[in-house]
Amino acid sequence: MDAVFCFSCRHFQTDSGVEDSFRKGLSDWKKLSSKLEKHAHSQAHLNCMVKWDNYKIAQHLTTRLGLWKQ
Repeated sequence: MDAVFCFSCRHFQTDSGVEDSFRKGLSDWKKLSSKLEKHAHSQAHLNCMVKWDNYKIAQHLTTRLGLWKQ
């Protein structure tokens, strides 16, 4: 498949009603720049980025706690 995906939205989006072209893959190369710009500033994408950051923090803490208990 020749398409662009958004990692955070693909893995952390939970709102089914939100526009999801970057979850399913966007292959409209002529409009990619404007769609990327719009997507990067969308509230849905920003929410997914927060969820991804929280996930990474939780993973780090879990790893650190696991090492501490040994």
